[in-house]
Amino acid sequence: MDALELLVNRRSASRLAEPAPAGEALENILRAAMRAPDHGTLQPWRFFLIEGEGRERFSQLLEAAALESGLDDKAREKARSSPFRAPLIITVVAHCTEHHKVPRWEQVVSAGCAVAAMQMAAVAQGYNGIWRSGPWIDSPSVRAAFGCREQDSIVGFLYLGTPQLKASTTISVPDTTPFVRRF
Repeated sequence: MDALELLVNRRSASRLAEPAPAGEALENILRAAMRAPDHGTLQPWRFFLIEGEGRERFSQLLEAAALESGLDDKAREKARSSPFRAPLIITVVAHCTEHHKVPRWEQVVSAGCAVAAMQMAAVAQGYNGIWRSGPWIDSPSVRAAFGCREQDSIVGFLYLGTPQLKASTTISVPDTTPFVRRF
C-alpha cells in the first residue's frame, strides 16, 4: 500500500476478528511505534499486549473499575465485554519523565503518535483497529494494573485484528478548508 494512500484513506474498524497481528507483523507494528516523534529521545511510552487469556483478566479489571465507579449494570456489562471486541489490544501508557526541555504534555502527545503509527502499520499489513479510551484511562485500579505513576497517562487502548467490514469506497477525503488557516 502506498504511504500517502494509507494516510489519506485510513479509517478505523470497530468489527475485528482473528487473526490478530502476530510474529513479524506485530513486530512491524511495535517498531513503527518506536519511530514516533520523540523530542529528547525519551521514549515516553510503554506498551502492554493483551491477548488470549489476558483479555479475560482485562475484562475482570474493567468490570471491577466500573463497579468502583458506581456505574449501572448495563455499563458494567459493556466494560466486561469490551476486551472481546478484538483478538489483540495494546494499552499505551505515556511514561513521562521530568525533563527541562520536554514538557509532560509533549511526552503524552508522543505516546499518542506511537498509537497512530501502530494503527497505520497494522492497516499497511492488512489488519486494522480502533483507538479507544473511555473512563478507564483515569480509573485508579486500571492505572495501577498498568503500572502508572502519578505523572503517567494511559493514552488509549488500540484494538487490533482482521477487519470484518470493508471501508466504504464512496467516502471521500474530508475537505481540509474548515481546519486550515494561513498565518
